[in-house]
Amino acid sequence: MVIATFAILIIFIIILCCRRRNTKTEEGKKVKEEMDDTPEDLDIDKHDEYPNMASTIIDPTAHHSSFRTAKTDQSDPTNKIHPEPSNLVKPGQISVLKVETDIYGREEIKESSANSGDTLYDRLHGTGKDTPLDRKKMRHDLVASLNQIYRLRPTALVFARLTPFWVFLDQFDNISVRMSDVGETELQGGTGQPGNSQNVKKVGDDGKRWEPPEQAECKAEVDTSKVTVFRLGLLLWEITTGQIPFGETDGVNAQRQVGIGVLPRMDEVRPTELVDLISDCLSLDPHLRPSLKNIETRLSSIDYPSIVKENEAVVNLTDS
Repeated sequence: MVIATFAILIIFIIILCCRRRNTKTEEGKKVKEEMDDTPEDLDIDKHDEYPNMASTIIDPTAHHSSFRTAKTDQSDPTNKIHPEPSNLVKPGQISVLKVETDIYGREEIKESSANSGDTLYDRLHGTGKDTPLDRKKMRHDLVASLNQIYRLRPTALVFARLTPFWVFLDQFDNISVRMSDVGETELQGGTGQPGNSQNVKKVGDDGKRWEPPEQAECKAEVDTSKVTVFRLGLLLWEITTGQIPFGETDGVNAQRQVGIGVLPRMDEVRPTELVDLISDCLSLDPHLRPSLKNIETRLSSIDYPSIVKENEAVVNLTDS
């Protein structure tokens, strides 16, 4: 009796196992049939036929031009991610360069953007001219920024094209400079200038009034650093006086006056040391113009003599 019961139990277990195996086989066939119904190759060109499937495999960068893969600066020990500058530029903005100091105290060039209406020209002569200006700080920051950029990127286009339209100031008066001359004409005749200014037609002349003689004459060998110094001299005069160089005439005639050695009037420039510095920058002989580093040193002594003396005292104390 016991043997018969045990045999029946074994037969029942065998039957149950067979049923489970058949069920799994049927499920497997059903899945295979469903897979056979899908396209063999999800080509992205067929996304109209299979929109849901294609959207899961198409590279998002293929349909969004504003999306760029971030670049990793391998030389940066913090391994920070720097986005492409094109991500930063929006309508009404200009690509600019500025110098920042990282957490290790190292200076580095950053590519950013600025509002096209925040030019030095606009601040001095346009809608921002009524805003209180710290002219000493503006002079110093401009020279210091150009000096920093020149050390890190001496081939930057700004050094050959420097005008008040190439210099930008943010809400804290931090200075940056244009990366390229793309859209410069639009900037000078459009958003870069106030529409009601009486000088719009006079200064919208491709920056000719800021060109040194050797650049205007298109000489074969032109020292870009000396071109920068000449243009910077006019900007220092412009910041100090709040006036446009030779603003009573157009750019071509202004350029001719510069070419024969006529300097802007220095009546409103003080002190005498600043007059001498600007005059040196505007020398007709490029070889007689000072370097950017020399300008920064002299300008610091003129505008911030007490700070310079304190720094010199600290250096002398350290050396002794």
